[in-house]
Amino acid sequence: MPETWIIVAATIGVLFVVWLFLQLKTSRPDGKLARVHPYRRMMPIIMPTRNESVVYFDHQIDARNLLAFIEENKETIGCNISHMVVAAVAAGFHRHPRLNRFVVGQRIYDRNGVWLSFSMKRQKLDAKAKIATVKLEIPGEMSLAGLCEAVNAKISYERSDEETYLDKELSLFLRLPHFILSRSAKVLFWANDHNLLPASFIEEDGMFASAFVANLGSLGMDPGYHHLYEWGSCPLFVMAGKITDTAVVTEDGDTEIRPMLHVRFTYDERVEDGLSAGRGLQTMTSILEDPVATFGQSGEAPLGGE
Repeated sequence: MPETWIIVAATIGVLFVVWLFLQLKTSRPDGKLARVHPYRRMMPIIMPTRNESVVYFDHQIDARNLLAFIEENKETIGCNISHMVVAAVAAGFHRHPRLNRFVVGQRIYDRNGVWLSFSMKRQKLDAKAKIATVKLEIPGEMSLAGLCEAVNAKISYERSDEETYLDKELSLFLRLPHFILSRSAKVLFWANDHNLLPASFIEEDGMFASAFVANLGSLGMDPGYHHLYEWGSCPLFVMAGKITDTAVVTEDGDTEIRPMLHVRFTYDERVEDGLSAGRGLQTMTSILEDPVATFGQSGEAPLGGE
Protein backbone atom coordinates (compact mmCIF):
# COMPACT_ATOMS: atom_id res chain seq x y z
CA MET A 1 0.00 0.00 0.00
CA PRO A 2 2.73 2.55 0.84
CA GLU A 3 4.41 1.73 -2.48
CA THR A 4 1.15 2.56 -4.31
CA TRP A 5 1.00 5.98 -2.63
CA ILE A 6 4.63 6.61 -3.57
CA ILE A 7 3.85 5.83 -7.22
CA VAL A 8 0.76 8.06 -7.14
CA ALA A 9 2.68 10.91 -5.49
CA ALA A 10 5.55 10.55 -7.96
CA THR A 11 3.12 10.60 -10.90
CA ILE A 12 1.40 13.71 -9.56
CA GLY A 13 4.80 15.34 -9.04
CA VAL A 14 5.89 14.59 -12.61
CA LEU A 15 2.60 15.89 -14.01
CA PHE A 16 2.93 19.06 -11.94
CA VAL A 17 6.49 19.63 -13.22
CA VAL A 18 5.32 19.11 -16.82
CA TRP A 19 2.37 21.49 -16.28
CA LEU A 20 4.65 24.09 -14.72
CA PHE A 21 7.12 23.77 -17.60
CA LEU A 22 4.34 24.31 -20.15
CA GLN A 23 3.07 27.36 -18.26
CA LEU A 24 6.49 28.94 -17.98
CA LYS A 25 7.76 28.09 -21.48
CA THR A 26 7.84 31.31 -23.51
CA SER A 27 10.50 30.53 -26.12
CA ARG A 28 9.34 30.03 -29.70
CA PRO A 29 11.21 29.51 -32.99
CA ASP A 30 9.34 32.42 -34.64
CA GLY A 31 9.48 35.08 -31.93
CA LYS A 32 10.43 36.20 -28.45
CA LEU A 33 8.24 37.39 -25.60
CA ALA A 34 7.57 41.12 -25.97
CA ARG A 35 8.07 43.61 -23.18
CA VAL A 36 4.81 45.56 -23.16
CA HIS A 37 2.77 47.70 -20.77
CA PRO A 38 0.79 45.71 -18.14
CA TYR A 39 -2.47 46.94 -19.69
CA ARG A 40 -1.50 45.41 -23.04
CA ARG A 41 -0.41 42.19 -21.34
CA MET A 42 -3.94 41.91 -19.95
CA MET A 43 -5.66 42.32 -23.31
CA PRO A 44 -5.06 38.73 -24.53
CA ILE A 45 -6.43 37.53 -21.19
CA ILE A 46 -9.72 39.42 -21.45
CA MET A 47 -9.93 38.98 -25.26
CA PRO A 48 -8.47 35.51 -25.94
CA THR A 49 -9.41 35.23 -29.64
CA ARG A 50 -8.40 37.29 -32.68
CA ASN A 51 -11.86 37.81 -34.09
CA GLU A 52 -13.17 39.45 -30.93
CA SER A 53 -10.15 41.79 -31.04
CA VAL A 54 -10.30 43.08 -34.61
CA VAL A 55 -10.22 46.68 -35.77
CA TYR A 56 -11.02 47.57 -39.38
CA PHE A 57 -9.24 50.28 -41.36
CA ASP A 58 -10.51 51.47 -44.73
CA HIS A 59 -8.31 53.42 -47.17
CA GLN A 60 -8.84 54.92 -50.62
CA ILE A 61 -5.46 55.40 -52.29
CA ASP A 62 -4.77 57.79 -55.13
CA ALA A 63 -3.23 55.39 -57.66
CA ARG A 64 -1.89 57.87 -60.25
CA ASN A 65 1.73 57.68 -59.12
CA LEU A 66 1.44 53.94 -58.48
CA LEU A 67 0.22 53.20 -62.02
CA ALA A 68 2.90 55.45 -63.51
CA PHE A 69 5.60 53.68 -61.48
CA ILE A 70 4.40 50.24 -62.59
CA GLU A 71 4.26 51.33 -66.23
CA GLU A 72 7.79 52.68 -66.06
CA ASN A 73 9.28 49.62 -64.35
CA LYS A 74 7.18 46.70 -65.58
CA GLU A 75 9.74 45.73 -68.24
CA THR A 76 12.80 45.96 -65.97
CA ILE A 77 11.56 44.50 -62.67
CA GLY A 78 8.20 43.04 -63.70
CA CYS A 79 6.15 44.65 -60.94
CA ASN A 80 2.36 44.77 -60.77
CA ILE A 81 -0.24 45.83 -58.19
CA SER A 82 0.22 42.65 -56.14
CA HIS A 83 4.00 43.14 -55.92
CA MET A 84 3.53 46.77 -54.91
CA VAL A 85 1.01 46.03 -52.15
CA VAL A 86 3.21 43.27 -50.71
CA ALA A 87 6.25 45.58 -50.86
CA ALA A 88 4.39 48.48 -49.20
CA VAL A 89 3.16 46.25 -46.37
CA ALA A 90 6.67 44.86 -45.81
CA ALA A 91 8.19 48.36 -45.82
CA GLY A 92 5.55 49.49 -43.33
CA PHE A 93 6.50 46.71 -40.92
CA HIS A 94 10.19 47.61 -41.16
CA ARG A 95 9.39 51.24 -40.41
CA HIS A 96 7.02 50.34 -37.54
CA PRO A 97 8.59 47.23 -35.95
CA ARG A 98 6.17 47.22 -33.00
CA LEU A 99 3.43 46.22 -35.44
CA ASN A 100 5.39 43.06 -36.18
CA ARG A 101 4.04 41.25 -33.14
CA PHE A 102 1.57 38.45 -32.58
CA VAL A 103 -0.50 36.84 -29.84
CA VAL A 104 -0.27 33.12 -29.09
CA GLY A 105 -1.27 31.38 -25.86
CA GLN A 106 -2.53 34.72 -24.46
CA ARG A 107 0.98 36.20 -24.66
CA ILE A 108 2.40 38.88 -26.98
CA TYR A 109 5.56 38.13 -28.97
CA ASP A 110 7.94 40.10 -31.17
CA ARG A 111 8.19 38.24 -34.49
CA ASN A 112 11.57 37.15 -35.83
CA GLY A 113 11.71 38.80 -39.25
CA VAL A 114 9.01 40.18 -41.53
CA TRP A 115 7.07 37.33 -43.13
CA LEU A 116 4.25 37.95 -45.61
CA SER A 117 1.80 35.48 -47.07
CA PHE A 118 -0.42 36.07 -50.09
CA SER A 119 -2.82 34.04 -52.18
CA MET A 120 -2.73 33.37 -55.91
CA LYS A 121 -4.36 31.15 -58.54
CA ARG A 122 -2.48 27.97 -59.39
CA GLN A 123 -3.32 28.63 -63.06
CA LYS A 124 -3.50 32.23 -64.17
CA LEU A 125 -6.93 33.41 -65.37
CA ASP A 126 -8.49 30.00 -64.72
CA ALA A 127 -11.60 30.51 -62.58
CA LYS A 128 -11.63 26.83 -61.55
CA ALA A 129 -7.98 26.72 -60.53
CA LYS A 130 -7.07 26.04 -56.92
CA ILE A 131 -5.79 28.81 -54.67
CA ALA A 132 -2.19 28.56 -53.49
CA THR A 133 -0.63 30.43 -50.56
CA VAL A 134 2.85 31.89 -50.97
CA LYS A 135 4.92 32.85 -47.92
CA LEU A 136 8.14 34.86 -48.00
CA GLU A 137 10.53 36.38 -45.50
CA ILE A 138 11.26 39.94 -46.61
CA PRO A 139 14.40 41.40 -44.99
CA GLY A 140 14.86 45.15 -44.74
CA GLU A 141 17.84 45.18 -47.10
CA MET A 142 15.80 43.61 -49.92
CA SER A 143 14.88 46.00 -52.76
CA LEU A 144 11.59 46.09 -54.66
CA ALA A 145 13.40 44.53 -57.61
CA GLY A 146 14.64 41.72 -55.37
CA LEU A 147 11.15 41.25 -53.94
CA CYS A 148 9.61 40.96 -57.40
CA GLU A 149 12.20 38.36 -58.35
CA ALA A 150 11.59 36.34 -55.16
CA VAL A 151 7.79 36.53 -55.53
CA ASN A 152 7.89 35.50 -59.19
CA ALA A 153 10.14 32.55 -58.36
CA LYS A 154 7.71 31.41 -55.67
CA ILE A 155 4.75 31.80 -58.02
CA SER A 156 6.50 29.78 -60.72
CA TYR A 157 7.10 26.99 -58.20
CA GLU A 158 3.50 27.04 -56.97
CA ARG A 159 2.20 26.94 -60.55
CA SER A 160 4.44 24.02 -61.50
CA ASP A 161 3.33 20.41 -61.33
CA GLU A 162 5.68 19.77 -58.42
CA GLU A 163 3.95 18.83 -55.16
CA THR A 164 4.51 21.58 -52.56
CA TYR A 165 5.03 21.20 -48.81
CA LEU A 166 1.42 22.29 -48.21
CA ASP A 167 0.14 19.78 -50.76
CA LYS A 168 2.00 16.98 -48.96
CA GLU A 169 0.85 18.17 -45.52
CA LEU A 170 -2.82 18.38 -46.52
CA SER A 171 -2.67 15.07 -48.33
CA LEU A 172 -1.33 13.41 -45.19
CA PHE A 173 -3.89 14.93 -42.82
CA LEU A 174 -6.88 14.31 -45.10
CA ARG A 175 -6.11 10.60 -45.17
CA LEU A 176 -7.09 10.46 -41.51
CA PRO A 177 -10.67 9.58 -40.49
CA HIS A 178 -12.70 12.70 -39.68
CA PHE A 179 -12.95 12.01 -35.94
CA ILE A 180 -9.15 11.68 -35.75
CA LEU A 181 -8.57 14.70 -38.01
CA SER A 182 -10.73 16.99 -35.87
CA ARG A 183 -8.94 15.91 -32.70
CA SER A 184 -5.56 16.26 -34.39
CA ALA A 185 -6.41 19.88 -35.21
CA LYS A 186 -7.16 20.51 -31.52
CA VAL A 187 -3.80 19.00 -30.59
CA LEU A 188 -2.03 21.35 -33.02
CA PHE A 189 -3.85 24.37 -31.56
CA TRP A 190 -2.81 23.24 -28.07
CA ALA A 191 0.80 22.69 -29.17
CA ASN A 192 0.93 26.16 -30.74
CA ASP A 193 -0.49 27.79 -27.59
CA HIS A 194 2.21 26.08 -25.52
CA ASN A 195 5.08 26.86 -27.94
CA LEU A 196 5.69 23.24 -28.86
CA LEU A 197 5.44 23.43 -32.67
CA PRO A 198 8.79 22.88 -34.44
CA ALA A 199 10.37 25.63 -36.55
CA SER A 200 9.98 23.59 -39.76
CA PHE A 201 6.22 23.42 -39.24
CA ILE A 202 5.87 27.16 -38.62
CA GLU A 203 8.12 28.31 -41.47
CA GLU A 204 6.07 26.50 -44.10
CA ASP A 205 2.63 27.52 -42.83
CA GLY A 206 1.19 30.69 -44.39
CA MET A 207 -0.86 31.50 -41.30
CA PHE A 208 2.32 32.11 -39.27
CA ALA A 209 3.07 35.48 -40.85
CA SER A 210 3.27 39.20 -40.14
CA ALA A 211 0.38 39.76 -42.55
CA PHE A 212 -1.70 38.02 -45.19
CA VAL A 213 -2.21 40.00 -48.43
CA ALA A 214 -4.98 39.30 -50.93
CA ASN A 215 -5.29 41.30 -54.16
CA LEU A 216 -8.89 40.78 -55.23
CA GLY A 217 -8.42 43.48 -57.84
CA SER A 218 -6.53 40.94 -59.94
CA LEU A 219 -9.86 39.09 -60.19
CA GLY A 220 -11.84 42.27 -60.89
CA MET A 221 -13.34 42.32 -57.38
CA ASP A 222 -13.76 44.91 -54.64
CA PRO A 223 -12.11 44.27 -51.25
CA GLY A 224 -14.11 42.78 -48.41
CA TYR A 225 -13.78 43.02 -44.64
CA HIS A 226 -11.90 39.79 -44.01
CA HIS A 227 -11.78 37.86 -40.76
CA LEU A 228 -8.56 36.85 -39.04
CA TYR A 229 -7.65 33.17 -38.71
CA GLU A 230 -7.55 31.75 -35.19
CA TRP A 231 -4.98 29.21 -36.39
CA GLY A 232 -1.41 30.42 -36.65
CA SER A 233 -0.21 33.84 -35.54
CA CYS A 234 -1.19 36.31 -38.31
CA PRO A 235 -2.57 39.58 -36.80
CA LEU A 236 -3.19 41.54 -40.03
CA PHE A 237 -5.19 40.80 -43.17
CA VAL A 238 -4.82 43.19 -46.14
CA MET A 239 -7.34 43.15 -48.97
CA ALA A 240 -6.80 45.24 -52.11
CA GLY A 241 -9.60 45.73 -54.63
CA LYS A 242 -9.73 46.73 -58.27
CA ILE A 243 -8.67 50.24 -59.25
CA THR A 244 -11.68 52.34 -60.22
CA ASP A 245 -12.12 55.86 -61.60
CA THR A 246 -13.59 57.85 -58.72
CA ALA A 247 -14.73 61.45 -58.29
CA VAL A 248 -12.39 63.18 -55.83
CA VAL A 249 -12.72 66.64 -54.27
CA THR A 250 -9.36 68.43 -54.59
CA GLU A 251 -7.81 70.86 -52.09
CA ASP A 252 -9.13 73.73 -54.22
CA GLY A 253 -12.66 72.44 -53.85
CA ASP A 254 -12.89 71.24 -57.44
CA THR A 255 -13.90 67.74 -58.47
CA GLU A 256 -11.83 65.50 -60.71
CA ILE A 257 -11.78 61.86 -61.70
CA ARG A 258 -8.82 59.88 -60.39
CA PRO A 259 -7.91 56.16 -60.36
CA MET A 260 -8.35 54.99 -56.77
CA LEU A 261 -7.15 51.76 -55.13
CA HIS A 262 -9.40 50.58 -52.31
CA VAL A 263 -7.56 48.75 -49.51
CA ARG A 264 -9.08 47.33 -46.32
CA PHE A 265 -7.15 46.18 -43.26
CA THR A 266 -8.28 43.79 -40.53
CA TYR A 267 -6.04 44.19 -37.48
CA ASP A 268 -5.67 42.46 -34.10
CA GLU A 269 -5.69 45.39 -31.66
CA ARG A 270 -4.09 43.32 -28.89
CA VAL A 271 -0.76 43.57 -30.72
CA GLU A 272 -0.43 47.35 -30.55
CA ASP A 273 -2.66 50.31 -29.71
CA GLY A 274 -4.95 51.75 -32.37
CA LEU A 275 -3.01 55.01 -32.75
CA SER A 276 0.30 53.26 -33.51
CA ALA A 277 -1.46 50.74 -35.73
CA GLY A 278 -3.24 53.52 -37.61
CA ARG A 279 0.05 55.32 -38.24
CA GLY A 280 1.71 52.11 -39.42
CA LEU A 281 -1.09 51.29 -41.83
CA GLN A 282 -1.11 54.89 -43.04
CA THR A 283 2.59 54.50 -43.83
CA MET A 284 1.77 51.48 -46.00
CA THR A 285 -0.89 53.39 -47.95
CA SER A 286 1.33 56.48 -48.27
CA ILE A 287 4.04 54.31 -49.83
CA LEU A 288 1.57 53.18 -52.48
CA GLU A 289 0.61 56.79 -53.21
CA ASP A 290 4.26 57.79 -53.73
CA PRO A 291 6.31 54.63 -54.46
CA VAL A 292 9.35 56.51 -55.79
CA ALA A 293 9.96 58.10 -52.36
CA THR A 294 10.39 54.65 -50.80
CA PHE A 295 11.56 52.32 -53.56
CA GLY A 296 13.57 54.73 -55.71
CA GLN A 297 12.96 55.59 -59.34
CA SER A 298 13.77 52.07 -60.51
CA GLY A 299 13.02 50.03 -57.37
CA GLU A 300 16.61 49.77 -56.16
CA ALA A 301 16.21 51.24 -52.63
CA PRO A 302 16.03 48.84 -49.63
CA LEU A 303 12.54 48.25 -48.28
CA GLY A 304 13.70 48.88 -44.73
CA GLY A 305 15.00 52.37 -45.57
CA GLU A 306 18.51 53.70 -45.26
